[in-house]
Parts: sequence; C-alpha cells; structure tokens
Amino acid sequence: MNWYRTAFGAHYRHLYAHRDGHEAAACVAAVAPWLPLGRGPVVDLGCGAGRHLSPLAAHGAWGLALDLSPDLLAEAARSPGAVALPPVRADMRHLPLRDGSCAAVLSLFTSFGYFGDLDDHAPLLREIARVLAPGGRWCLDHLNAEAVRRDLAAGEAVRERRLGACLVRERRRLGPEGRRVLKDVRIRPVGGADRRAADGVPPQGLDYTESVALFAPEELDAACRAAGLSRVAALGGYDGRDFDAATAERWLMIYEREA
Repeated sequence: MNWYRTAFGAHYRHLYAHRDGHEAAACVAAVAPWLPLGRGPVVDLGCGAGRHLSPLAAHGAWGLALDLSPDLLAEAARSPGAVALPPVRADMRHLPLRDGSCAAVLSLFTSFGYFGDLDDHAPLLREIARVLAPGGRWCLDHLNAEAVRRDLAAGEAVRERRLGACLVRERRRLGPEGRRVLKDVRIRPVGGADRRAADGVPPQGLDYTESVALFAPEELDAACRAAGLSRVAALGGYDGRDFDAATAERWLMIYEREA
C-alpha cells in the first residue's frame, strides 16, 4: 500500500495540529497577488482538512477541494470556506476536470513529491497543465530542499512526543543520493479506546514511512517547462520575503501555463 494512503488518515489532523488556520491564511495572503483569483475555479490539490479554503474564499476565490483521503475530505466538507460543490475524492495524477477549466491549481504545504523522484512526477505536472486555462497558474508550496539536505547531512533526526492518547516516534532521514526526505512514523496507543478512536488510530497503532521528493529549483523549472509551465515568481516564506533557495523558510514557486 502506498504510504500516503495510511499517512493521511483521520489521525493526520492531530499529528499536524500545529499547522493551523493562521498559517494557512498567511500562506494564501502571500501567494494571492500572483494568482488569477476570481477568474474561475481554484483547485486546492491535496487539500487535506481544507484549512486553506476559508482564506481563499476571503480573497474572492472559489476553492475546489480535492484529495484522496476520505477522512480528511470529510473535514474539508465542514470547513468554513467550503462551497456548495462537494469536495472531490481523486488521485491528483488523474484529475476529473476538463481541459483548461481552472484558473489556478494550488499544491500547498508540501502536497507534492509523493510518487518517487522528481522525474516520476512528469505525469502529474502534465495533468496540472492540462486543467489550467491559458495564463492559469500553479502554486507550489514546498519545503526548502537545500535546508533539509543540510540539516540531515550528519545523520537522522528523531523526535518522540505524546499525541492525545498515543505516543509518536518520528525518524527523519535522507533517502538514496539525497533525492528524497523520509520520515518513519510509529504511533502506539497508550490511552483508553475512546480517546484512541477519537485520534483516528487503530488498536494496533500505525507504522509508515513518508517519502517526499527533493530537488533544486532549476530541476523543477526544467520539469515544468517540459509540461508547458514556466516560472513567473518565487517567494521565500509565508511572509512574502524574497526567494533565496539556500535560506528560504519555504519554497513558494508560481508557474504559468503557456498560451
């Protein structure tokens, strides 16, 4: 089973509870000036629990929530920014959308890089380009790959913490040749059944390894050009700072579909 089918279960919203609505609002505010909001649907690709939908609505965008996780889509449907159209459950590599039907596609909070190395994402980039209208834009909010490689060059990083009725152990490390960042996640219940169930963790616990592609901006630019997308802007964080690949808090890259 692919790791993301397990990782983005009902427990995910608790595991990343610190990624909240305030952060989502800052992210949307930073990228909104670069997006053609109000010109058509804006797809929140890998929307999770839908925390970006309300900020998008505040900026006049009609956000279409799309994710593979039924648990997180149920949360997105209850989001304050949810629209009348129900969230869409689909694999992002096979979007159930017409050619040229979207003003923008957003891949926020590292909702990209799940399918192997960057080269393995060419079909996804072509699919994003397909659904964008000419002049439509794709926003990628990704972790700083250079910083990740630098931080983990000396070895793995381990963190243990309490998550509601569970204990969580996370081991972060680099994959082969530094092309991916891996996180081994081990969750074990320690509380009562009611609390464990509320946290979305089965009785036996959970074990999986997150795997996210790492790349240089120039590599992503080349892959996007092959799909018909060209970079028009880049930011270095949710505060709108200038982009510097080595020191950026986040990589916020904006690509436009060529006419």
